[in-house]
Amino acid sequence: MSEDGSTQDIASEYEALLQFLYLAPVGLVQTNRLGEVELMNPLSAQLLMPLSKDGGLSNLFNALESVAPELRRMAADFTAPQGSICEGFRAQLTAGVRGKQDPKMLGISMIKLDESHLMTVLTDMTQIIAQERQLKYNTAWINAITVGVTDYALMSLDQEGKIHEWNPSIGRVTKFTAEDVVGKSFSMFYKEGSISPERITDYLKEADEDGWSLNEGWRVKADGTSFWSSSMIVPIEDTAVDGAGNMVLADPDELSYALILRDITDRNN
Repeated sequence: MSEDGSTQDIASEYEALLQFLYLAPVGLVQTNRLGEVELMNPLSAQLLMPLSKDGGLSNLFNALESVAPELRRMAADFTAPQGSICEGFRAQLTAGVRGKQDPKMLGISMIKLDESHLMTVLTDMTQIIAQERQLKYNTAWINAITVGVTDYALMSLDQEGKIHEWNPSIGRVTKFTAEDVVGKSFSMFYKEGSISPERITDYLKEADEDGWSLNEGWRVKADGTSFWSSSMIVPIEDTAVDGAGNMVLADPDELSYALILRDITDRNN
């Protein structure tokens, strides 16, 4: 092959690479080991620009410092000649507004190409996170109406386990009215003295750590009668990133959990 032909082939390959970068549905950023940007596609710039304090995107680690300060250390600590530094790392960009918009979430995967170069893939995961949250809520709902359930009550709780709002299913199962339950701890469904505030907190922490908290036991209705219940708590709260880069609740007054009380007295007999 002639020198001209070889040059044309290289030019064609370079043009194809640029076209791929520009059309890729994810952000692609090539940097050196210090995070200094060598190549960046437009989607990356679109995702990163709101994070830049001075409008510059010359260093990826600097751009992500406010939402993912760990990345610089992770890259520095990775000693293998090549390989995955992180995959699917999630960084929250905005807190979102419940009922109006979801928090904006960025997915970050970083690969070490060689001793001098890193490739980072940036993905807007906002919709994925919203779908995961909805799936978790739907899973709780499905568990509430499985075979063997006599009835169920679905309610929303705040950060302290207090019932946030009323719906007819609560009255159908427990006989309590909206005035009885709204703003009260869900411990009101337990026999007096059978559950402590510390135990309520434990249930909420368990839901945060495991994705749900599930337990069975006797509960009481407004008329004093008891029923055997399966109780599931599922976290549905939104979070934000504070000035120190820590994950915090977006708003302490926002809803945090879904509680489902299942009347399974017939199954326990």
